[in-house]
Amino acid sequence: PSSAGAPHSQSPHTHPLHNRHYRAIMSPIVPQPTPETLRPTNERSEPQPAPPNPPQRRNVTSQQETALSPRQAAALPYVVSEPTLTEGARAAQIAKRTLIRWMREPAFRAEVERIRQNIADLAYSEIEGATLKGVFRIVQLLDHPDPGVRLRAGKTILATAMAVRRDKDLAIRLDTLDNALALLRKLS
Repeated sequence: PSSAGAPHSQSPHTHPLHNRHYRAIMSPIVPQPTPETLRPTNERSEPQPAPPNPPQRRNVTSQQETALSPRQAAALPYVVSEPTLTEGARAAQIAKRTLIRWMREPAFRAEVERIRQNIADLAYSEIEGATLKGVFRIVQLLDHPDPGVRLRAGKTILATAMAVRRDKDLAIRLDTLDNALALLRKLS
């Protein structure tokens, strides 16, 4: 299959990002893909008549630079869900060169980064929730009838507490260094 076609041949609702978190991650800037934006195009098909007012180049005004094309918006969930540009282009069924060109556009790049940050924030929130459940479970294991289980639970709690304390101390030291560096820059 040609990679220069439309963004997707599969239904957008079969992609992993189209779960209960999709709207929170993708909204409000990126519109939902529509059948028109997902319909395959064949660049070798019959030439289409030119529109009455040909579109201007994207870099003419700042408003045009901030708007994503429907094809870009439809490709975003596929691009951000893959670890590399090659895999993102393949998932979106677009040419890698097209994706690289889009990534040079400030609006597209910013939207990819915003969505990836939202995904990371969501994943971190899920981990925080699971961490609390894990702590409660380990504390429960301190009362387990098997002494080996109790010992491992105690060791886990101590090791985790020490790591958390070390991380907090390190964060305080880094903040102190950052503040000192900022002060030195102001003085020089």
